[in-house]
Amino acid sequence: MILEALHASAPPLQCLALDGCAMGERDERARLALLSACTAFAGLRRLSVAGTGIPTDALCAVLALLAHNPSRPPLSLDCARNRLGPSGGLRLAAVLRGAASLECLEAADNELGAHAVAAIAEALRGAPSLRSLGLARNIRSPPRRDSS
Repeated sequence: MILEALHASAPPLQCLALDGCAMGERDERARLALLSACTAFAGLRRLSVAGTGIPTDALCAVLALLAHNPSRPPLSLDCARNRLGPSGGLRLAAVLRGAASLECLEAADNELGAHAVAAIAEALRGAPSLRSLGLARNIRSPPRRDSS
């Protein structure tokens, strides 16, 4: 509903923060509105969908729209705390390969696992505009054994 209203008025947004707004698997309307907003706001520089529960397919579609166009402004994306998991992390890595206009990616707390974290880092190697990458707390340490 919020995105539809923003899209209808089409303000020249540079920052869109939707942190915590539910965007789960069944919320097709919210995902379509997000994709529509991403195309409508050509000057968008910062998008935050942290803690929204955004499905991996929707996140990947947003990245494909916004991060692969070298003529658009550099993008900072915060997709932390969305429980993407290892398979979601690998899908994210595949979309990130060749991202020409991604300046910052914050993907902490997504339970990605070591393999997906490494794949994301490799995918972003040589990304021309990347300045910041946040992948904290995605690899769980094995439980410590008591030595007593």
